[in-house]
Amino acid sequence: EFEDCFFESNDVSGRATVPSFPEGLISLEVRECWCDSGVMVFSSMPESLRLINIQMVQRHVHFEPPLPSHLEAIHVSMRDCAVNINGGMLPAGLRVLDLSRCARMQLNELPPGLRVLKLHKYEHPLRPLPDTLETLVLDKCTGHIAELPDSVRSLALYWQTPEPAPPLPARWPAHLERLVYWSKSASGEAGSAPMPIIERLPPTLRYLELNRCELRARLPKTLQELRVGREFTDRVDFTGRVVLNARKRIA
Repeated sequence: EFEDCFFESNDVSGRATVPSFPEGLISLEVRECWCDSGVMVFSSMPESLRLINIQMVQRHVHFEPPLPSHLEAIHVSMRDCAVNINGGMLPAGLRVLDLSRCARMQLNELPPGLRVLKLHKYEHPLRPLPDTLETLVLDKCTGHIAELPDSVRSLALYWQTPEPAPPLPARWPAHLERLVYWSKSASGEAGSAPMPIIERLPPTLRYLELNRCELRARLPKTLQELRVGREFTDRVDFTGRVVLNARKRIA
Protein backbone atom coordinates (compact mmCIF):
# COMPACT_ATOMS: atom_id res chain seq x y z
CA GLU A 1 0.00 0.00 0.00
CA PHE A 2 1.24 3.47 -0.96
CA GLU A 3 -0.21 6.43 0.92
CA ASP A 4 0.78 10.09 0.68
CA CYS A 5 3.84 9.24 -1.43
CA PHE A 6 5.68 11.37 -3.98
CA PHE A 7 7.02 9.98 -7.28
CA GLU A 8 9.49 11.84 -9.50
CA SER A 9 9.31 11.81 -13.28
CA ASN A 10 11.99 9.58 -14.75
CA ASP A 11 11.87 9.88 -18.53
CA VAL A 12 11.94 12.54 -21.24
CA SER A 13 8.17 12.51 -21.50
CA GLY A 14 7.92 13.88 -17.99
CA ARG A 15 5.76 11.00 -16.78
CA ALA A 16 6.34 9.48 -13.36
CA THR A 17 6.55 5.68 -13.56
CA VAL A 18 5.74 3.78 -10.40
CA PRO A 19 8.40 1.12 -9.65
CA SER A 20 7.68 -2.45 -10.75
CA PHE A 21 6.04 -4.78 -8.27
CA PRO A 22 7.17 -8.32 -7.46
CA GLU A 23 5.31 -11.40 -8.59
CA GLY A 24 3.21 -12.71 -5.74
CA LEU A 25 1.66 -9.32 -4.94
CA ILE A 26 -2.09 -9.75 -4.51
CA SER A 27 -3.35 -6.27 -3.61
CA LEU A 28 -2.20 -2.82 -4.77
CA GLU A 29 -3.58 0.26 -3.02
CA VAL A 30 -2.46 3.81 -3.82
CA ARG A 31 -3.99 6.64 -1.80
CA GLU A 32 -3.39 10.37 -2.13
CA CYS A 33 -0.02 10.01 -3.82
CA TRP A 34 1.59 12.74 -5.90
CA CYS A 35 4.16 13.18 -8.64
CA ASP A 36 6.04 16.12 -10.14
CA SER A 37 4.38 15.56 -13.51
CA GLY A 38 0.78 15.36 -14.61
CA VAL A 39 0.80 11.62 -15.31
CA MET A 40 1.52 8.68 -13.03
CA VAL A 41 2.27 5.46 -14.92
CA PHE A 42 1.73 1.92 -13.66
CA SER A 43 3.56 -0.68 -15.74
CA SER A 44 4.62 -4.31 -15.47
CA MET A 45 1.81 -5.36 -13.17
CA PRO A 46 2.40 -8.86 -11.71
CA GLU A 47 0.05 -11.61 -12.88
CA SER A 48 -0.63 -12.48 -9.24
CA LEU A 49 -2.47 -9.19 -8.67
CA ARG A 50 -6.14 -9.58 -7.68
CA LEU A 51 -7.07 -6.08 -6.46
CA ILE A 52 -6.28 -2.53 -7.64
CA ASN A 53 -7.46 0.39 -5.51
CA ILE A 54 -6.39 3.85 -6.71
CA GLN A 55 -7.48 7.08 -5.02
CA MET A 56 -5.82 10.14 -6.52
CA VAL A 57 -6.28 13.90 -6.63
CA GLN A 58 -5.44 16.03 -9.70
CA ARG A 59 -3.08 13.52 -11.29
CA HIS A 60 -3.75 11.49 -14.41
CA VAL A 61 -3.17 7.76 -14.08
CA HIS A 62 -2.01 5.56 -16.95
CA PHE A 63 -2.04 1.76 -16.81
CA GLU A 64 0.14 0.13 -19.44
CA PRO A 65 -1.76 -2.82 -20.90
CA PRO A 66 -2.35 -5.58 -20.46
CA LEU A 67 -3.79 -5.64 -16.97
CA PRO A 68 -3.14 -8.85 -14.99
CA SER A 69 -5.34 -11.65 -16.32
CA HIS A 70 -6.30 -12.81 -12.80
CA LEU A 71 -7.44 -9.37 -11.64
CA GLU A 72 -10.76 -9.62 -9.78
CA ALA A 73 -11.53 -6.08 -8.55
CA ILE A 74 -10.74 -2.52 -9.63
CA HIS A 75 -11.61 0.50 -7.49
CA VAL A 76 -10.63 3.91 -8.90
CA SER A 77 -11.58 7.28 -7.43
CA MET A 78 -10.24 10.34 -9.24
CA ARG A 79 -10.86 14.07 -9.09
CA ASP A 80 -10.43 16.43 -12.04
CA CYS A 81 -8.20 13.97 -13.83
CA ALA A 82 -8.32 10.91 -16.06
CA VAL A 83 -7.45 7.24 -16.02
CA ASN A 84 -6.95 5.25 -19.21
CA ILE A 85 -8.96 2.15 -18.25
CA ASN A 86 -11.39 1.14 -20.97
CA GLY A 87 -13.55 -1.88 -21.62
CA GLY A 88 -11.11 -3.45 -24.03
CA MET A 89 -8.32 -3.73 -21.47
CA LEU A 90 -10.40 -5.19 -18.62
CA PRO A 91 -9.62 -8.87 -17.97
CA ALA A 92 -12.41 -11.32 -18.67
CA GLY A 93 -12.40 -12.61 -15.09
CA LEU A 94 -12.98 -9.21 -13.46
CA ARG A 95 -15.75 -9.40 -10.86
CA VAL A 96 -15.89 -5.87 -9.39
CA LEU A 97 -15.56 -2.54 -11.24
CA ASP A 98 -15.94 0.60 -9.11
CA LEU A 99 -15.19 3.89 -10.87
CA SER A 100 -15.76 7.18 -9.06
CA ARG A 101 -15.30 10.64 -10.57
CA CYS A 102 -13.93 9.11 -13.76
CA ALA A 103 -16.01 11.12 -16.21
CA ARG A 104 -13.48 10.91 -19.04
CA MET A 105 -13.33 7.14 -19.00
CA GLN A 106 -15.41 5.22 -21.53
CA LEU A 107 -16.39 1.57 -21.22
CA ASN A 108 -17.08 0.21 -24.67
CA GLU A 109 -17.61 -3.27 -23.27
CA LEU A 110 -17.84 -4.98 -19.91
CA PRO A 111 -16.23 -8.23 -18.75
CA PRO A 112 -18.58 -11.20 -19.25
CA GLY A 113 -18.34 -12.33 -15.62
CA LEU A 114 -18.79 -8.94 -13.92
CA ARG A 115 -20.83 -9.10 -10.71
CA VAL A 116 -20.56 -5.57 -9.26
CA LEU A 117 -20.61 -2.32 -11.27
CA LYS A 118 -20.47 1.06 -9.53
CA LEU A 119 -20.19 4.25 -11.56
CA HIS A 120 -20.06 7.85 -10.32
CA LYS A 121 -20.49 10.78 -12.71
CA TYR A 122 -20.10 8.55 -15.74
CA GLU A 123 -20.96 10.61 -18.83
CA HIS A 124 -21.21 8.01 -21.60
CA PRO A 125 -23.97 5.66 -22.75
CA LEU A 126 -24.10 2.44 -20.78
CA ARG A 127 -23.44 -0.76 -22.66
CA PRO A 128 -25.53 -3.93 -22.26
CA LEU A 129 -24.89 -5.51 -18.90
CA PRO A 130 -23.64 -9.09 -18.51
CA ASP A 131 -26.11 -11.66 -17.21
CA THR A 132 -23.82 -12.30 -14.23
CA LEU A 133 -24.26 -8.81 -12.74
CA GLU A 134 -25.68 -8.78 -9.21
CA THR A 135 -25.10 -5.19 -8.02
CA LEU A 136 -25.49 -1.99 -10.04
CA VAL A 137 -24.90 1.51 -8.62
CA LEU A 138 -25.26 4.59 -10.82
CA ASP A 139 -24.50 7.86 -9.03
CA LYS A 140 -25.07 11.10 -10.97
CA CYS A 141 -24.58 9.35 -14.31
CA THR A 142 -25.97 10.69 -17.58
CA GLY A 143 -26.41 7.27 -19.18
CA HIS A 144 -29.33 5.10 -18.15
CA ILE A 145 -30.21 1.43 -18.33
CA ALA A 146 -33.49 0.51 -19.99
CA GLU A 147 -33.22 -3.20 -19.28
CA LEU A 148 -31.54 -5.11 -16.49
CA PRO A 149 -30.57 -8.78 -16.49
CA ASP A 150 -32.47 -11.03 -14.09
CA SER A 151 -29.24 -11.66 -12.19
CA VAL A 152 -29.37 -8.16 -10.62
CA ARG A 153 -30.32 -8.30 -6.94
CA SER A 154 -29.32 -4.78 -5.88
CA LEU A 155 -30.02 -1.56 -7.82
CA ALA A 156 -29.12 1.95 -6.62
CA LEU A 157 -29.84 5.11 -8.63
CA TYR A 158 -28.71 8.50 -7.33
CA TRP A 159 -29.10 11.92 -8.89
CA GLN A 160 -28.74 15.60 -8.00
CA THR A 161 -31.74 17.89 -8.39
CA PRO A 162 -32.38 19.88 -10.60
CA GLU A 163 -30.99 17.23 -12.95
CA PRO A 164 -33.76 14.90 -14.17
CA ALA A 165 -34.29 11.67 -12.29
CA PRO A 166 -32.97 8.52 -13.95
CA PRO A 167 -35.78 6.32 -15.27
CA LEU A 168 -36.53 3.09 -13.51
CA PRO A 169 -36.19 -0.05 -15.64
CA ALA A 170 -39.14 -1.01 -17.80
CA ARG A 171 -39.01 -4.50 -16.31
CA TRP A 172 -37.82 -5.42 -12.85
CA PRO A 173 -35.21 -8.18 -12.55
CA ALA A 174 -36.81 -11.39 -11.37
CA HIS A 175 -34.85 -11.53 -8.11
CA LEU A 176 -34.34 -7.86 -7.19
CA GLU A 177 -34.09 -7.57 -3.40
CA ARG A 178 -32.64 -4.11 -2.84
CA LEU A 179 -33.66 -0.81 -4.45
CA VAL A 180 -32.33 2.69 -3.78
CA TYR A 181 -33.91 5.66 -5.58
CA TRP A 182 -32.42 8.77 -4.07
CA SER A 183 -32.10 12.44 -4.93
CA LYS A 184 -30.55 15.29 -3.03
CA SER A 185 -31.52 18.82 -3.96
CA ALA A 186 -28.89 21.39 -4.70
CA SER A 187 -29.10 24.51 -2.57
CA GLY A 188 -32.17 26.52 -3.54
CA GLU A 189 -33.22 24.05 -6.24
CA ALA A 190 -35.64 21.84 -4.33
CA GLY A 191 -38.78 23.08 -6.02
CA SER A 192 -37.45 23.59 -9.54
CA ALA A 193 -37.55 20.01 -10.80
CA PRO A 194 -40.52 17.65 -11.03
CA MET A 195 -40.58 14.85 -8.51
CA PRO A 196 -40.35 11.39 -10.12
CA ILE A 197 -43.17 8.95 -9.49
CA ILE A 198 -42.77 5.28 -8.62
CA GLU A 199 -45.79 3.47 -10.00
CA ARG A 200 -44.70 -0.08 -9.26
CA LEU A 201 -42.22 -2.01 -7.17
CA PRO A 202 -40.74 -5.48 -7.61
CA PRO A 203 -42.60 -8.16 -5.61
CA THR A 204 -39.31 -9.65 -4.38
CA LEU A 205 -38.04 -6.48 -2.67
CA ARG A 206 -36.60 -6.75 0.85
CA TYR A 207 -34.91 -3.34 1.22
CA LEU A 208 -36.07 0.04 -0.08
CA GLU A 209 -34.43 3.45 0.22
CA LEU A 210 -36.14 6.60 -1.09
CA ASN A 211 -35.69 10.36 -1.13
CA ARG A 212 -37.38 13.12 -3.10
CA CYS A 213 -39.74 10.94 -5.09
CA GLU A 214 -43.43 10.14 -4.99
CA LEU A 215 -44.46 6.61 -4.13
CA ARG A 216 -47.75 5.44 -5.62
CA ALA A 217 -46.99 1.74 -5.58
CA ARG A 218 -47.91 -0.62 -2.79
CA LEU A 219 -45.05 -1.88 -0.70
CA PRO A 220 -44.39 -5.56 -1.39
CA LYS A 221 -45.12 -8.07 1.36
CA THR A 222 -41.50 -9.22 1.26
CA LEU A 223 -40.18 -5.78 2.33
CA GLN A 224 -38.25 -5.84 5.61
CA GLU A 225 -36.63 -2.38 5.82
CA LEU A 226 -37.56 1.08 4.55
CA ARG A 227 -35.20 4.07 4.71
CA VAL A 228 -36.45 7.51 3.69
CA GLY A 229 -34.69 10.86 3.42
CA ARG A 230 -35.83 14.27 4.55
CA GLU A 231 -37.35 15.10 1.17
CA PHE A 232 -39.63 12.07 1.12
CA THR A 233 -43.07 13.20 2.31
CA ASP A 234 -45.47 10.39 1.37
CA ARG A 235 -47.40 8.45 3.98
CA VAL A 236 -46.82 4.72 3.85
CA ASP A 237 -48.43 1.75 5.54
CA PHE A 238 -45.55 -0.41 6.71
CA THR A 239 -44.89 -2.42 9.88
CA GLY A 240 -41.27 -3.39 9.26
CA ARG A 241 -38.10 -1.53 10.20
CA VAL A 242 -38.20 2.16 9.23
CA VAL A 243 -35.30 4.63 9.27
CA LEU A 244 -36.36 8.28 8.98
CA ASN A 245 -34.33 11.25 7.74
CA ALA A 246 -31.67 8.90 6.47
CA ARG A 247 -28.65 10.38 4.76
CA LYS A 248 -27.43 9.33 1.36
CA ARG A 249 -25.28 6.22 1.50
CA ILE A 250 -23.57 4.86 -1.58
CA ALA A 251 -24.59 1.22 -1.87
